Amino acid sequence: MKFLNLILILLVLYISWCYPKRNQINLSFILQSSMGIMIYLPYLLSGYQFSQQIGFEAFEYSIFLNQFFVLIGILVACSRSKLLKKKDNQKYLPESGPSRNFLKLWKFLSLLGLLTGITYMFLIPGGIAELPLIKAFQGANNFELMMAREETFKLLDPTWNSGPTSLIFYPLLAYRYIFYPLIVVYFWKFYKYFNKNTKLLGWVTTVMAIFLTVANGQRAPLPAFLIRIVFFYFAFKNIKRTKIINKFPIYIFLILFIPLLITINNYAEGDILFGLNLFFQRLTFTPFQDLLDYFNAFPHNWDFLYGDTVLKPIKHLLGLNYFYIENEMCFFSNPYSIESCHSNAAYLSNLWADFGYFGISIGSFLVSFVINFCDNIIVEKKGSFLDDCFYGFLSYTIIVLAFSSITSVLGTNGGLVCIIYFVGRFTKSSSRIFRGWNTKN
Repeated sequence: MKFLNLILILLVLYISWCYPKRNQINLSFILQSSMGIMIYLPYLLSGYQFSQQIGFEAFEYSIFLNQFFVLIGILVACSRSKLLKKKDNQKYLPESGPSRNFLKLWKFLSLLGLLTGITYMFLIPGGIAELPLIKAFQGANNFELMMAREETFKLLDPTWNSGPTSLIFYPLLAYRYIFYPLIVVYFWKFYKYFNKNTKLLGWVTTVMAIFLTVANGQRAPLPAFLIRIVFFYFAFKNIKRTKIINKFPIYIFLILFIPLLITINNYAEGDILFGLNLFFQRLTFTPFQDLLDYFNAFPHNWDFLYGDTVLKPIKHLLGLNYFYIENEMCFFSNPYSIESCHSNAAYLSNLWADFGYFGISIGSFLVSFVINFCDNIIVEKKGSFLDDCFYGFLSYTIIVLAFSSITSVLGTNGGLVCIIYFVGRFTKSSSRIFRGWNTKN
């Protein structure tokens, strides 16, 4: 079964690179590569200890269904598109000054971002001195840093906290993963057009964005920030994807350097080799095992949820009871975890937990189709400033699919916002909707 899955994985990787054919790296290729590193590679390398787990056989069949329907999604999305006739050297819109409309929105988002950051630092228990970044410089041990991360971020979640600090949780989450990257890249893109006051606002917001990205000592937010900026930059410059691939090791090093330092310092007590091993495990076999645990748990420990994970955000907003799957799965994998622990896994996890093989099949097709639909829009409409922005958003949002659920990707990682944008670009009224946002007016 592994050999058959390997052939299918490589075929989908090749197809996702070829279609649609354009300068930037295809979004479907980003998904396939991310899943390849975090899920498919450790699966192919997995040995006896993994194969003996109760859900491994179902996992193998699900990988086959996933790759088959991802391939179908790519082909269906491209079949009725004009982009198969496109050449790889399509012309992008010429650079112009910043749109007045978008500049106004940028200033508003920047000021709101500063207010969000300042409010957060005043509301967190103990103030700024309790942030993990500050405590790390004060020589805090691993347990103290872990509790500081919980108390200054995760425990702000309304799920665990009903106090005033919970009000800042979702705005902070939205800025860390969505708005700060957009604000910073827009600032760098049009820096030469700004006056002194606008430049000052941009620099202050950039410093705030970087600080809040690293302040919690978590490894994921910084790569999220940097990956989006990298894809923004190459989209803006219209640099061919072959040049990006040639320098890929350099970009990976720059993106992962600080998370690697955090791992070596906080988790390996300064042991470089041990830290590298932990880092490799965290990028590969840990996401793989997290996903495999969902197949071990459903339907053996719990029956399939039949859509409850999809409805969870709505039930949460309405105050209704729901199965908190990430929390339950964390205790399934590690019964001695702290109360607020989460166990997120690749997007296949919730598809399987909800509907089994049917969920894997339909969900994989829909994810693949939507991603390639967005890719097609970028090519057929030709690259505009906002297209590049949302392409950058989706670059990391799609990577998150390799270690998080679809609802998380659509919500806190901005996937739904991106889809709405590209659907708007696809409609006949898009010229009216986006008039005055992409060019100087």
